[in-house]
Formats: sequence, structure tokens, C-alpha cells
Amino acid sequence: MALTSTLGESLLSWLQWPSRTATRHVLIGVLIGVSFSLTSTSFAVYHQQRKRERQIADFSARPIELRSDEIVKGVVGLIGLPLLGHHVL
Repeated sequence: MALTSTLGESLLSWLQWPSRTATRHVLIGVLIGVSFSLTSTSFAVYHQQRKRERQIADFSARPIELRSDEIVKGVVGLIGLPLLGHHVL
């Protein structure tokens, strides 16, 4: 009987509401965490957009250059692939 009463008392001590200061500290920690997460996410998205805009502005279209040693004659699908040691039928 003594074991069940001590077990019951320890279980009741875990089920009590935390103090007001502990609740306040947890709430403030959650708010700081959420605000930091939102701020860092919006900063990262802004930085990615600016980087993409700069890349598009700096892009200049160039013609495709082919070297004659990169082209395999007679095999349309293998243009540009080196066939070292393989025989093409």
C-alpha cells in the first residue's frame, strides 16, 4: 500500500500545471523560435530571388559550338559522347 501511495503521489506531481514563470519562458522561447524561423526563411527566399534576377540579367545567349572530334559519324544519338575502346556497328 505504501508503494502505491508513493507512486500515486509522484504521478500527481508530474500531472500538475507548471509554474507561471516556466510557462512564460516556454511561450517566449516558442515565439522567438517561430519568429527566427520565419525571418531566416524570408531572408533566404529574398536572397535566392535576387541571385536568380542577377543571373538572368547577366545571361547572354551564345551559339552552340561543336568540335569535329566530338561528333561520331553515323550515330545520331551519340553526338558528343566519347567512344573510347568501343566499336560502333
